[in-house]
Amino acid sequence: MAAPPPGDWLLTFEDEFEGESLDGSKWKLASHWSGINGQGGIDPDRISVVDGVLSITASTDATTWSSVAYAYSTGEISSFRRFKQRYGYFEARMRWPSIRGLWPAFWTMPDRGNYGNPFRHNRGFVKFDLSSESLATINSATLRLSIANLDPATLGTGDVRNVLVFRMADDSWSETSVTWNTQPSWDPLFLDQFHGVVGQLGDTIEVDVTDYIESEAGGDGVVSFALADTLMTTFTVAFHSRESESIALRPQLIINGTAYEATEDSYVNLGRADQNYGSEAVLNVGDFWGNTAMTTNGGMEIDIVEALGVWGSQRASHALHWEGYNNGNSVKQTGWGVSVNDTSKFHTYGVYWEPGLLEFYTDGILTGVFRDSRVKDIAAYMLLSLQIGGWAGNDQISPAIDGAALEVDWVRVWAGTRDARERDFTMQKDDGSVLFGNDYASYGSQGIEGHVLPSADGFSVDIKGNSWIRFPIIQQIGPKTVLEFELDATDLGEIFAIGLDQNNQESDDLRTFQLGGTQAWGNSIQAFNSYVKGSGPKTYSIPIGDYYTGTMTTLAIVADDDGDASIDATFHNVRIREAGVTSASHAVSIGALGSGVAGTDWRGGTGFLMYSAEDVYQRFDAYSGNANNVIAVYFSNGQWYADRNYGQVAFAPTVTDVLLARIDFSNDTTTSLQGQRDSFEGIHYGYASGDLAYAANVWNGGGENPTGEFSVSGTGFSPHVEVPLPLPSGEYGLTPLNEGIAGTASRTNTGYLMYSGENAHARFNVPTGNAQHLVAVYCTEGQWYYDSGSNGVAFSPRPTDILLAAVHFRDDTIITFTDEIGKEHGMQKGYIDASLSFTANQWDGQFQEGSFTVTGETFRRRHPLPLELYNAWRIARDWQGTASLDRILWKDADKDGKSNFVEFALGSNPLQVSQEAALSWSAKPTSVDSLMYKLQYPKAVDELDYRLQYSEDLIVWLESGFSPEVVEGQIAERQLVMSDDGTPVFFRLMFPGIPDEPRL
Repeated sequence: MAAPPPGDWLLTFEDEFEGESLDGSKWKLASHWSGINGQGGIDPDRISVVDGVLSITASTDATTWSSVAYAYSTGEISSFRRFKQRYGYFEARMRWPSIRGLWPAFWTMPDRGNYGNPFRHNRGFVKFDLSSESLATINSATLRLSIANLDPATLGTGDVRNVLVFRMADDSWSETSVTWNTQPSWDPLFLDQFHGVVGQLGDTIEVDVTDYIESEAGGDGVVSFALADTLMTTFTVAFHSRESESIALRPQLIINGTAYEATEDSYVNLGRADQNYGSEAVLNVGDFWGNTAMTTNGGMEIDIVEALGVWGSQRASHALHWEGYNNGNSVKQTGWGVSVNDTSKFHTYGVYWEPGLLEFYTDGILTGVFRDSRVKDIAAYMLLSLQIGGWAGNDQISPAIDGAALEVDWVRVWAGTRDARERDFTMQKDDGSVLFGNDYASYGSQGIEGHVLPSADGFSVDIKGNSWIRFPIIQQIGPKTVLEFELDATDLGEIFAIGLDQNNQESDDLRTFQLGGTQAWGNSIQAFNSYVKGSGPKTYSIPIGDYYTGTMTTLAIVADDDGDASIDATFHNVRIREAGVTSASHAVSIGALGSGVAGTDWRGGTGFLMYSAEDVYQRFDAYSGNANNVIAVYFSNGQWYADRNYGQVAFAPTVTDVLLARIDFSNDTTTSLQGQRDSFEGIHYGYASGDLAYAANVWNGGGENPTGEFSVSGTGFSPHVEVPLPLPSGEYGLTPLNEGIAGTASRTNTGYLMYSGENAHARFNVPTGNAQHLVAVYCTEGQWYYDSGSNGVAFSPRPTDILLAAVHFRDDTIITFTDEIGKEHGMQKGYIDASLSFTANQWDGQFQEGSFTVTGETFRRRHPLPLELYNAWRIARDWQGTASLDRILWKDADKDGKSNFVEFALGSNPLQVSQEAALSWSAKPTSVDSLMYKLQYPKAVDELDYRLQYSEDLIVWLESGFSPEVVEGQIAERQLVMSDDGTPVFFRLMFPGIPDEPRL
């Protein structure tokens, strides 16, 4: 028995097709309406259930379905109004022959439960008890019904009525008790259809039921018929019932020329679902139209599998369609090709569906992923169809379709969720290495027809066939950014390229670098088009910053091969890094550099580029796009000022401020202060070392009117020892929270609540009362949008943006990302150690649909790994004269209420607070010019994986010189002898044993 991916599941629907006919409690003919795509009309004779298999058979015989003449006949069934489900896993086991003209599919459509006016939904039932009659031979049998009323009496242009007559296996219903809620099911393969005008008042309709009566003659002699619309054609037909005053107008069953009157009849009504109408003189029949299956407003067509005969027996596809249809074409769509080993053999095809995610499976193997805020959030009903025609030459119908069938072994549906997987999301490590995940999507307008398979460890991705692919990566590209990878391919098809893009449009800018292929693509950079197929692994280092800069949101791979789809290539070890930056770490990270450092265009005189340990957006309300921790400053008339691009703000220096570079505003020059060591008006002047570089008149890589702005590149710097080092505690401030987070009341589908380091009011057009650092956002088709309170507005994400919670806008539910450090759509997500809570539909403490409120002032993310913690001493007299708790430079950095900043890291779980005593330190002279430093610290486990190092300059770290560790119980002790010459001594505890994970 096939099963969904590992997870928590409950089987909610199952049809093994074990009976002799289609189960009317589970299926009906057609979808929610009377249309069907292609050149074949629906004919109930083309649908059968035999030996546990459903067969939908194509025929070259013409047919008429819903008043439309079709050159071919076929079938389509659905679970509409029988079964629908939101989320879970849907799967079918199927097979079909690859014949030009066949178009088999297993798919779903939305069902909102909006069926229009419930009081206009009526169904009729008629029963004839012939058990006392002698009917050994049935030569003819006709059901005759007389029209008593038409509502409306005259149809408008284009309007139609629809009446379907069905056989019923269940005759146990009674005209005195049957209601809508207790109505019996019927054989969905109708006996006849009356569609269009149907008739006039007083007309009769007749249905040939000879075969049905003949099949029932050997039974109990009781036959029942159901009269229904099922296609929501809106208009009612009322037939005379057996309570009619005119005997001639009552329902009749004419067998071998003899008329028999109905023994029971009734109709049922959805609006009065518990009411019985068995005594009424009419049988009302009709549905009403409702926009239940729109693919707009959160709806979507999900084609779990479909195929065209012209594709052959080795290919099928998954596809999505949304935002409606325009002249028969989807407004929005995407798709994936599927390699199938012979479609004429049984295979399973399934889809896993959760908020914001669709995953397609073939024989249990993941073959397509759509992770998008626009994923359908409305319950869906299922369809099985064998349409005839299509596109790509499949509309040239081969006569060989006659008698060819789509065969379905079973259909099953489960409710539940699958287990989380390690490779769900694309990540990046500290060194820029890309770990490919299963969150890829189609790039541009071309789609994925081939095969995309990230490796188990994420360092490689295999690409086969014709595919245009994008992986979500939010990456700031600067002038020194390099794209590195290894390519190994036996065939590169027509166009094979890789690059980064800021949108999902493949032709608007030159963003990709063609590596090979038989065609030179004009929308790709050609400088690296040199790979020879079959030549083995080749390493590339592309200076991508020489070609474009800015914030990119997509790693795009173009594998175009419309001919024979023979591409077979693998990328290994893809890395995005800054040229000239080594793996050596600096004491202080420079943080996110944004578009640069903003400055007032007309400013003259001199100033500085200053490092601020506190986020400059919170501290100075910096200009949108400014770096997070660097700002332009100047000193005038005894006061420091920070430049906000359009004016300045006075500020008081803090002990961690560092002047990094001198600015000559008048001459637009910058001079690095690396190697300088001084103090200027209360701020540290210069730093010891680093990889930082500065330039004037540069903003966002050189565009957007850069006069007066500055760029900073690099990763960090090491300050002089007198500068207290800011510990990388990762704490983020949220205040002021103001009235809440604005949202649109009518928004559907899913999204997120996002932290923006920059002031949301400077960066986004949000209402005045919106929180300063929080916005509601969503991502669809690779583009991010924020909610302005009235609509969605596109924006470019920043590497510093963080998703704090997932939102189901339609359901008004919020799931926080507590302890879920990772990425989604390329953006950072998750936090730890925060008491945040969010409430939907609130604004300023009052109900307001679509908006949110938040409580909690800060949150924290994981420390960089490996975890590095510091302590420092001056000379012996400083050490000996200082209280032990005050000897630690940064007390309570982990915000747990205790003074020692390393005690929380000494347990087996580095984020779990140790219950043991804090570190203890001592130092005593061992000679005239030497000190013995003694370090004692508790060990929560017998073998804690750590390294102890010391340094005199915070640049060179040493491990030699310590005495062997002495352990007594839970106390470990090590000693170090250093000269007593006044040189500061720094100690660093590193915990490389913490499980490695990408730094996010």
